[in-house]
Amino acid sequence: MDGQPTDVLIKLTPTWDRVIRIWWAYLWRNLIAALVSIIIAFIIAIAADFVLRTFQVSETIIKIITMFIVFVVSLIIGIFPMKMIIGKKFRDFSLIIVKN
Repeated sequence: MDGQPTDVLIKLTPTWDRVIRIWWAYLWRNLIAALVSIIIAFIIAIAADFVLRTFQVSETIIKIITMFIVFVVSLIIGIFPMKMIIGKKFRDFSLIIVKN
């Protein structure tokens, strides 16, 4: 339940062990997201390249549009790894968001 207190929160020290576990949880999900981004951006870029060449758009413009597509796809997909680790239960703690 959003905003409902359920337990007493205990602030833990960000030890290297905890930090590394959070970092690893984020890193491997982010690597998978990067691979997914590459695949999706590649497919979209090939389709855009085909359409743009059909309309005889210059090579420079095609490159700019392709780079923009890769950038946008990466931004959109890149948020998912962070969302996936928020709320994750680790061995002796959970990564949560609390209201100030």
